[in-house]
Amino acid sequence: MSKKSTLDMTKGNPLPILVRFAIPLILGSLFQQLYSFVDTAIVGRCIGAQALTAVGVTGSLNFLGLGFTMGCAMGFCIPFSQAVGAGNAEEVSRNFWNGLYLCLGIGLTISLGVSLFTRPLLRMMKTPADLLDMAVRYLTIIFVGQITTVLYNYFAGVLRAFGDSQRPFWFLILSSCVNVVLDLVLILVIPLGVAGAALATVISQAISVGLCVWWLATKMDMIRRRNDAGEPLTTVSTSRMKKICVVGMPLGLEYSVCSIGNVVLQSSINSLGSVVAAAHVCGEKIRAIATLPVESLGTAVATYAGQNYGAKRIDRIKDGIKAGLTIVAVYSAVAWAALLVLNLMSPLWNEKIGIALNAALVIVSAPMVCSNFYALPLFLWGMLLAAAFKKN
Repeated sequence: MSKKSTLDMTKGNPLPILVRFAIPLILGSLFQQLYSFVDTAIVGRCIGAQALTAVGVTGSLNFLGLGFTMGCAMGFCIPFSQAVGAGNAEEVSRNFWNGLYLCLGIGLTISLGVSLFTRPLLRMMKTPADLLDMAVRYLTIIFVGQITTVLYNYFAGVLRAFGDSQRPFWFLILSSCVNVVLDLVLILVIPLGVAGAALATVISQAISVGLCVWWLATKMDMIRRRNDAGEPLTTVSTSRMKKICVVGMPLGLEYSVCSIGNVVLQSSINSLGSVVAAAHVCGEKIRAIATLPVESLGTAVATYAGQNYGAKRIDRIKDGIKAGLTIVAVYSAVAWAALLVLNLMSPLWNEKIGIALNAALVIVSAPMVCSNFYALPLFLWGMLLAAAFKKN
């Protein structure tokens, strides 16, 4: 295992450890949003404003499926991080393979099942008629390829469980750059429209999965197929899967509950017409930039807690929770103030940008003012999920 890229979270001051581990996560999230802006610009300028809005209105429905699978993938890595903290190579491997089987099953179910119902779901969300066909084409391809997103989140979570938050960051940057290039090729050179943008996303995500698999297979010696006695570690274990699901499924459902709220909100916004829908799309991207660092820090705390629980350092978990809440409280105040300043300057922008800034400020204001309440569930993942196996 590469020591330079991994981090032992069971020793040292929790505050600098969390900052060091979270920085690549935050930079990766911000880079992903920057890429999203570039992707949006390509779609808007090369295809048109109507295509841009059509892609944007699929966001909440896309995250409904993505949120569940992403939450499950993150949760499945908690027992994995416990085994890493305990230094138990056999448990690491058994948890890895059974978690992978669960991700494959969930990912394929979402990919094949939900993709068949994109049109009725978008109609139910009151998607404007002039956007419906493009939105269906885009979302169907995204759902079919969602298995790649599930696998990336799982493999990236496994790497983070080892304390390696740098490798997923670099893989994400590379795949995002490939995505931009593919956008240009599949929209300008091969004029596939919004379908080209969706294909570019799926292909680039598949590349990031391949990079994660390569690194895990060649650099992480704790993941094995057989133990020293020659016994297989890849065997399907229903009891182990049940234990993993106890941790992962609630996290996936938590994401889904938030996503259902977003779907309801998007339905109401869609009924106001394409112009308001387009402004909300922009506002949502600003909101994502403001809140994604908090979510990344929550992931860092969950990994920190998992390692320390595995190493039986329960006392350090409480210190990590306090350190994480301190970081997010400071960040939240700064982020909210920055959005407030931008909103006060909104008369200087055009009408759509003004609406977008207002939307972003309203969406972010409550959780940022009450930052501890917003961040607390993220950090309780670390404490509660790490303790989920206590009785086992």
